[in-house]
Amino acid sequence: MCLKKIFYLFIAVLLCASFYLIYPEDEIRYEPGILVESEPDQTTIINAASWTRDEFTITPLAEFHLKARVLSYENYSLGKESKISPVDLALGWGPMSDQLNLDQIEIKQRNRWYYWKTKTIAAPQSIITGHSANMHIIPASPEIDDELNEIRRGSLIELTGYLVIVNTDEGWTWKSSLSRKDSGEGACELFWVNELKLIN
Repeated sequence: MCLKKIFYLFIAVLLCASFYLIYPEDEIRYEPGILVESEPDQTTIINAASWTRDEFTITPLAEFHLKARVLSYENYSLGKESKISPVDLALGWGPMSDQLNLDQIEIKQRNRWYYWKTKTIAAPQSIITGHSANMHIIPASPEIDDELNEIRRGSLIELTGYLVIVNTDEGWTWKSSLSRKDSGEGACELFWVNELKLIN
């Protein structure tokens, strides 16, 4: 390969690397303003029937529906959890769907946790934690799994399904939170998703 071709290849690689450093993912942005005004809708289920998937027994705890903005997403392939829930979505609604607020908040996901910190004081902590959540998504079908691959940071989505508890015969348990006001360990929703719609 001649030096000229090597030079052009080096420039191409450098440009690609620079692009991904500046724009690490394809994010959808909006004008300032609340995009999702409605709160998540939850209805408790009493004595619900369970069902199985592979080694897991799934029991619904509540019917659950929400519209939300995708603040972040993370795919997982390691651990028992990934066998039933391959992706986490950090979702926001109300003030946490407003571009003006989100531009002042750094959001990350790691090890099934959702982290945030403010660049400036955009909103009180209670507003942030009360209008966003990290949700462990269990796709009910291969079609839902495919639709999850279409989601980007900033997507507006509508999800319908159940908050669930998952067990195995060996005694392993994973249980959803049933509150939007909690934080820390056990505060994430474990969400069996029957329907997913992109609404942007």
